[in-house]
Amino acid sequence: MMKQLFEDYLYYLKFVDPHSHNTIESYSYDLKQYFEYLDKIDIKKIEDVEYIMIVNYIHQLQDRYEITTVSRKVTLIKQFHNYCVQYGKTKYNPTSHIENRTRGKNLPKTISLDDVRQLLSFDLKEGKDYMDRAILLILFRCGLRVSECINLEFAQIYDDEKWLRILGKGNKERLVPIAKDAYESLQYYIKLVRPSFVKNSTNKIFINDKGNPITRQYVYRMIQLKKEETGLDVPVSPHTLRHVFATTLLDKEVDLRLIQEILGHADISTTQIYTHVNKDKMKAQYNQYIVDPFKKGEEEE
Repeated sequence: MMKQLFEDYLYYLKFVDPHSHNTIESYSYDLKQYFEYLDKIDIKKIEDVEYIMIVNYIHQLQDRYEITTVSRKVTLIKQFHNYCVQYGKTKYNPTSHIENRTRGKNLPKTISLDDVRQLLSFDLKEGKDYMDRAILLILFRCGLRVSECINLEFAQIYDDEKWLRILGKGNKERLVPIAKDAYESLQYYIKLVRPSFVKNSTNKIFINDKGNPITRQYVYRMIQLKKEETGLDVPVSPHTLRHVFATTLLDKEVDLRLIQEILGHADISTTQIYTHVNKDKMKAQYNQYIVDPFKKGEEEE
């Protein structure tokens, strides 16, 4: 019964209340994870799910994921139970009194450039390692969302100009410059590694050794494996690398509007979050250029 309910809801998301491919993929993963939890606590029917069970599950999520990820998963759970009530799968909605307290804009978690260098320090032993390095450099050097990275196609690379044409949220296009090391790593993978992976015809650049396009989940798992391999002991996700990219540009005093354009933010207020990440540097600059001159003046008196 639960398996059929899972399939019914995915059908609903695809054809009744259509969502984007990426959203459906994320929701499918989240719902599968939720169903696995219900199975572990021996829930066989949706009618048996209780409020406290969901609260306990959310607490488990908060121990494992960043706040934005938990927010997405809680949203999915609430929407799923609303669907179950609306379409007569159950009469009781156990999420009625659950608030998604994780919502709201939070300071993005970032890591240092030394941390990124350590993450990229893994040995290049086989073809997959070269692909993984290209993916990490594209995320870090171009500030792409993970969905934008895995969906890259050959027509999006402008070799002469060293630009990528990115199709972002809302099907909005933008041009993003690609750094020399990222471009060279990408070209090495395309020319010397990818041909051995090709099994089927596809325009997607990043494919696995079976010839299938890689998924968001592949990138998340890959980063965790590279963390273990290189001994990096800080939380890292694909979005973390996007944050490092943004804060690095801000450190170099790149105009905020340009950063907004490169990241593909529809609203400048989203980009402005990164200005808060640099508060320590701003404080140091304040002390240097504002406080010190006063001290100097006091010494001269």
